[in-house]
Formats: sequence, structure tokens, C-alpha cells
Amino acid sequence: MSITIHLGGLPTIIQAGLSLHGHLRKQQFLMHEVWGLHIYFYSGKLRLQENEFEIGSGMASLTPPNTPLEWEFPDHAPHYYVHFIPSESSQQVTTQSPSTPYDCQFPIMNGPFERFDAIVRDMELIGSVYRSNPLKAQVCLWNLLFNIADADIYRETLPNTLPSSVQIVVSHINQNYSMPLVIKELADLSGVSHNYLIQLFKEHFGCTIATYIRRKRCQQAEFLLLHSSLAIKSIAQAVGIPDINHFNKTIRKELGAAPSKIRELSGTPRRSHKY
Repeated sequence: MSITIHLGGLPTIIQAGLSLHGHLRKQQFLMHEVWGLHIYFYSGKLRLQENEFEIGSGMASLTPPNTPLEWEFPDHAPHYYVHFIPSESSQQVTTQSPSTPYDCQFPIMNGPFERFDAIVRDMELIGSVYRSNPLKAQVCLWNLLFNIADADIYRETLPNTLPSSVQIVVSHINQNYSMPLVIKELADLSGVSHNYLIQLFKEHFGCTIATYIRRKRCQQAEFLLLHSSLAIKSIAQAVGIPDINHFNKTIRKELGAAPSKIRELSGTPRRSHKY
């Protein structure tokens, strides 16, 4: 399901930040005259009118104003959010195709995105400056909405020298590293045998598939530790290593320092809001 939003002018940001849900399994909201952009780090469900959407880590949703919404949360459900008004002439919601260059067709739920870190960086910026420097936040959100609608912008560019079977698997890992990944299932997805896929990864990356997945998860964890205000527990879940002890050991082994030490290098304040 897609909706069309008019982006012919800079949006007005009403509220933005990082929110932690999960104390209630379900919550209902009705945003009067306000649109909502949400960026997720958990698996759950969003219900809008009679439609139900699966939420996954690394995904984004855009919800229209004056529409009953219901979220279903796990125990620990962090997400970034921006509540905004697109422009004075943008309040009409339609499912029709765009009619002007500034009418942007936006899926209710989009992703997961391979370059989710770029979206996180923008959401952090918006949340940190929308009060002190509203114009900077408005421009950032305006650009972000266009980019999310054009999901290809957030795809990883893979070398042309990679065999197609490896490209398929790498792209799948990049989009789904927050979920459990089974190597046999990856081989089935690629269309080659388990052993041959392992051979291809060693040939092109110098490591096993399991090592590649671990490095991807640790790379994303390092980015979130340095550039986001997510709690360490939330980061562990977001990168697919939900056991906090295992996460700590993996990060220390791969990055040479505990998550808390890496977080200290960033000087990132921790913000968490409930609404």
C-alpha cells in the first residue's frame, strides 16, 4: 500500500527523537493533521485502517494524518520518529499516482535498507537540531523523504566482478543482518550448493560466510555505537545479536574494545522519549 505526499515545500517538524516502547504490547494513536516517519530497530506490526504491515529492523514507515494507527511491540522496541506537516497545501492524502514532480509516492512500509546507517545519521541529526536549527532539520527531512521513497539510493554498490550468486547473498545479508541467517538457506537463495558458496566467499572475501555476517553485524554495531543515541541493548538487537553477553564478547573480539568503550569515544548523549 502506498500513499502520495506532496513535498513542494519544506516540512514543519512538530516533534522528533528516539522513542522506546514495549511496556505495553499494543498502543493506538491518532495524529491530528500530522504525518509520521518512523525508523525501526525491532520486529512488530503496524495496523492502519484494515491493513496490517510487518515491521522489521532497518525498515521505515510513513503514516498519514487523521488515521487510526495501532502498533504491536516486542518487549524492547526502539525507533526514531519525526512528526511533521509537509506544507500548507500537502494535507490531502491520496493513493493515486503522483501528478507533479513534488508529489512523492511513498509505501506505508519500506525496506529493509542496505545502507540503513545513512538514514540513522539523518534521523539523529533531525532529532538533535529541530528545535535549535529548524531550517537545517527541515531540509534534512525533506531530502530524507525523497530518498526513502527512492529506495535504490540506499542500496549497496557491489563490485561487478562478484558472481551473481554471491551478489544475491551479500545483498540479502546487507538487508537482513538483524535477523537469524542460516547458511544453507542462503545457498538455496543463491542457486548454488552450500560448499560452493562457501568456496566463493573465501575466494572473493577471504573469509567464511559466517565471518562475513559477523563482520557486517559488528560494522553496523560500531556505527550505531558511535553515531546514534540508541542504548547498547537496542543496538545488540538491531544488528542481530540480541544476547547482550554474546554481543559484548563478539564486539570485543572483532573491534578490540567493549561496546561501552566504543560508545565513550563518540561522546553521544543518550536520548529516549515516550509519546
